[in-house]
Amino acid sequence: MDSELRQYLEEMEGRLTQRADETEGRLTQRADGMEAHLTRLTQKTDEMEARLTQRADGMEAHLTRLTQQADEMEARLRAHTSQECEKVETSLLTEFWKWGRTSELRTRQSMETMTTINERLLNAEDRISALERRRIPPHADAA
Repeated sequence: MDSELRQYLEEMEGRLTQRADETEGRLTQRADGMEAHLTRLTQKTDEMEARLTQRADGMEAHLTRLTQQADEMEARLRAHTSQECEKVETSLLTEFWKWGRTSELRTRQSMETMTTINERLLNAEDRISALERRRIPPHADAA
């Protein structure tokens, strides 16, 4: 029995060794497949990272252009506003000057008219006083 047992154990060992070798082969194959898959995933990740970096650079350049355009537009708007303000100021000053000039003329005319009226009123008062002095005799004041 010893030899039969030994033979049985040797066969069992052979089968176990064979199975272990097969299992090791399958595991090695799977590990190689996983390694290949991991390599592909790493490549895809690198490609995606490169595309994202490229897009981010493109967006940054676009943002820079937009900022520059906004700055230029602001400068043009400031210049336009300044010009328009200057036109409005000029128009207002011109109209105020015209109004002031005509107002000054009207004031002078009014002053001249008032002077004339005052002179006429004084003349009228003088005439009335003269007429009153002739009507009242000097002796009437004594009575």
